[in-house]
Amino acid sequence: MTPLFEAGRETLKFEGSVFALAAPGGAALSRKQLDEWAEKAKACGARAMYTIKVAPEGITSALAKTLGDDAVKKIAEAAGAKTGDLVIAVAAQKQIKGTEAAALVAGQLRLHLADKLNAIPAGRWEFVWLTGFPLFEWSETDNRWAPSQHPFTGIVEEDLEKLETAPWEVRSKGYDLVLNGVELGSGSVRIHRADVQARIFRALGFSDEQARQRFGFFLDALSYGTPPHGGIALGLDRVVMLLAGEKSLREVIAFPKTTAAQDLMADAPNTVPQEQLDDLGIAVKKQPE
Repeated sequence: MTPLFEAGRETLKFEGSVFALAAPGGAALSRKQLDEWAEKAKACGARAMYTIKVAPEGITSALAKTLGDDAVKKIAEAAGAKTGDLVIAVAAQKQIKGTEAAALVAGQLRLHLADKLNAIPAGRWEFVWLTGFPLFEWSETDNRWAPSQHPFTGIVEEDLEKLETAPWEVRSKGYDLVLNGVELGSGSVRIHRADVQARIFRALGFSDEQARQRFGFFLDALSYGTPPHGGIALGLDRVVMLLAGEKSLREVIAFPKTTAAQDLMADAPNTVPQEQLDDLGIAVKKQPE
């Protein structure tokens, strides 16, 4: 979608790619509703939300002043918009190295719009396996590539040659099971070769000596001929939530936490007697005011 926005990159002041999607029936939405959606888009990480209305009388958008009528029409066509739909396009406020940041924003916005527009059919159970996740993500804190999952996740074989030269293109053998937009479980096929695991540690910035010191036991275990293996962790509570028709796990689990991570039933977190802290050898330091 970005090439169609290229002419307006400087005027609209965005970086990276632009992703767009069609909201069914969205052309009839009021300005107030669109303003609320724009705020939601910003909350998801969008720099701004751009709209194109596909009405019976024609395609209209404020973007036409910047991109031209022909580009606006092509964007609507590329998004698969039909008469009565509204095309929503977003660019990310903050770029994430090695990642299509706008795609992450558009994905969150898509789920929000589907819920608000009642676009998800009731009574249907749609499963999907998600694969091909990136093995690394850029850490702004450490200024280096870090594992997006745990550092023992398997690598897609044809991406092994990119491990040292283009880590952002390396795909993992991780997978998610999703039902109706809710992640039910996550897992991966693990690395079972010592040489591959050693290369991963080097890609993460560990010297061979550091890797041996911290993970020597694991590298030794792999050298004995560990067979290919994997696993998955399923969230039964999420299955119960969907079966009950709820949208929050708090409705189906005991002692749910608030958004501030408080347990109102157990009155936790709370203060701890000094005697217990002493028994555990824990010293509590107060933050300076």
